Amino acid sequence: MKNSNSMWRVKATLFIMAGTATTHLGLSSGLAEMAKHFSDASPTQIQLVSSIPTLVMLPVALLASSLVQYFSKKKIALFAYAWSTLFSLGPLFLDNLTAIIICRALVGLGTGLAMPTTGTILYDFFEGQERSRMMGFQSAFSSFGTMVWAFIGGLLANIHWRATFLITLATAISFVVVLFWLPDKGKSPKFSSVKKEGSYGRMLGTFLFFGGCMALFSMFYIAYTMNIAMYMDASGMGNATVSGLMTSIKNLGGFLMGLTFGWLCLKFKNFTIGFAYLGPLIGFAMLLTTHSVPVVVISSFLVGSGLPIMMSRMNWELSTIIPLAFMPMANAIVQSCNSLGNFLSPIVLNWGASKFLPDTQLQRGVFTLSLGGLACLAIGLLIRAAINTKKGRFMPDAKSPDSIGGEQPAEAKAEEA
Repeated sequence: MKNSNSMWRVKATLFIMAGTATTHLGLSSGLAEMAKHFSDASPTQIQLVSSIPTLVMLPVALLASSLVQYFSKKKIALFAYAWSTLFSLGPLFLDNLTAIIICRALVGLGTGLAMPTTGTILYDFFEGQERSRMMGFQSAFSSFGTMVWAFIGGLLANIHWRATFLITLATAISFVVVLFWLPDKGKSPKFSSVKKEGSYGRMLGTFLFFGGCMALFSMFYIAYTMNIAMYMDASGMGNATVSGLMTSIKNLGGFLMGLTFGWLCLKFKNFTIGFAYLGPLIGFAMLLTTHSVPVVVISSFLVGSGLPIMMSRMNWELSTIIPLAFMPMANAIVQSCNSLGNFLSPIVLNWGASKFLPDTQLQRGVFTLSLGGLACLAIGLLIRAAINTKKGRFMPDAKSPDSIGGEQPAEAKAEEA
């Protein structure tokens, strides 16, 4: 895999896969128009159209992390993209909200299959600092994709709420590039071949910690995407096109921060995690203080800067303490918890805003709870960063992988050679 042209194709494939993985978030631009069409539905029911795939991803992603022992990542990805594209067609023709939600749930099945495989393909082709940079670039292109889909979704929503679902067919693009450009590296080594006494208990604790942090972060973070369209509509600041533009600007912030991840990690070491929270905290605070569109533009950019740093940093830390054979499982758990947070966001935060801030506009109450939740998480993780720095752990120049599981088995090394 040393051929430069082949490596260019691998990188392009990874970037395209990352960019098309977030089409479901682009649907948020059309939620306000959909709510007008399904006027009897509650805000939570409308938001399920965007969030229900994330619930289905949870068990499927965990299953898929084990499937890599029996099928190649390329084969799993091709099946997942084909499945998602097929069921993305349903909402283009259906006029029943329940049927649309069911189709979206089936799309989530395909997304869940793709998640742990596509998220760890870069470990098969890159290592060291190049792997760290690719993590940042992959997150950046994920944000770039969300930015594009949100803007296009807003434009399509003004034509018809149903037209918004056209963006979900972008998974067909990933199917084509994976089919023709991604080399098939074969099956991953069996988990049992890297088993070592004491490994699983420590890994379980690691998975639970990272997964819990990711679930909480995403629950508060995704509140912006799920509520901005209805917030701006209720505040008289714009239609679906304007709210789609705000979501695009949010993801422009994520795109730029993702590109700088490698530099930030080297410069700020363990405290890089602080950048995952600094922008969103300032952004949510600004969003709550004004009904001015220019200020909302700035706050959108700042809110979007957090997710790529959070995801990249967590994946980097996992890659330094988890055997590479277990990275699909680790990625599946973290991504599933991210999806769980996305799913719980409208349920938990809408309930919390109604319960504790009854005199406040619903979306404004949700943003207030998100600001407080992110602040608490930031304090906790910065304290952890200080402790790890004192102990000399998780530094960007740390030696990679297999510190828990020991050396990779000979068959794994042979496959990488």
